[in-house]
Amino acid sequence: MKGDNAQALVAYLATLGAIVVLSLGAALVCVLFDGSVDMLGKLVVALGFIGAAVTGLIGVLGTFRPKGAPAATTQSGDVNLNAQETGQ
Repeated sequence: MKGDNAQALVAYLATLGAIVVLSLGAALVCVLFDGSVDMLGKLVVALGFIGAAVTGLIGVLGTFRPKGAPAATTQSGDVNLNAQETGQ
């Protein structure tokens, strides 16, 4: 891996790791809930915050895509074919 590809992989894995950590944190919050009415409001707020953060990170994770020099282009520039597919 070189340059941009390595950085993109590190960013992807860091985002995926953050999702896992937040999800484990949400599970821990649920396990530590003692069932009292006072803690119920705090539980809802904590899970709402964690859920919003995870949802945002999933959206960020969806923006990562393989990069490479395009073998063919269109007016919008959205075609990126492998060299094998083009017969080169």
